[in-house]
Amino acid sequence: MTPHFGFRRIVRYARWFTRRDLFEPSARWVTFAVVVATAVFTFAYVAAMLFGVRPFLARLAARVTTPGAMSQNMVALVLLLMLVSSWVTERIGIHVLFGAFLFGVVLPKEGGFARALAEKLEDVVVVILLPLFFAVSGLRTEIAELGTPDHLAICGLIIAVASVGKFGGGAIAARLTGMSWREAGAIGVLMNTRGLMELIVLNIALDLGVITPALFSMMVVMARRERGGDGSTENILNNSSR
Repeated sequence: MTPHFGFRRIVRYARWFTRRDLFEPSARWVTFAVVVATAVFTFAYVAAMLFGVRPFLARLAARVTTPGAMSQNMVALVLLLMLVSSWVTERIGIHVLFGAFLFGVVLPKEGGFARALAEKLEDVVVVILLPLFFAVSGLRTEIAELGTPDHLAICGLIIAVASVGKFGGGAIAARLTGMSWREAGAIGVLMNTRGLMELIVLNIALDLGVITPALFSMMVVMARRERGGDGSTENILNNSSR
């Protein structure tokens, strides 16, 4: 079986050696070897995507000038390459989502290739995959972890910091570009409705063991609170444009 390197294995080795002797020379060398192997495989993977897959996709995209020019076989080939990319990163030990993300990065944006692909996949993603992702994130959320006063206080602090940070960052940046304070405020409120990327990062962090289930639940509540403001945000933006 192919060796599975990566962050999770590094953490596992570190915990194993901590129970024995962290400063033992053999422990340091084994951990160092795992880190180096992960870096080498990651570098090779990124190089293959940039100098191998991207030129191939560029030649493929040259054949697509209109949405109708993308055949089912072409869609199947693109999806297969994306799955292979995700599988490779999973075997390296980074994360499966990193492979899909990097494949999207090298996907040609010029011409009508990316737009045609999006039109082909949009209905399936929005109707099936996105609700499934939200459902899985919800099932992994343990609300019982927030049953203590300390955890509730931390959750409230997280929500407050996230809301103020997003509003302030969005509003100030918009104001610096020349927008009025009313428009900048609307942009700041709009920033508080974006939570999809947060959920993706949180799920990765939970899989890698970087955060605890309790912290994951707090962050999901924060992200869900932000997503719940979509309707009110639309009203604010409509009023600000009058």
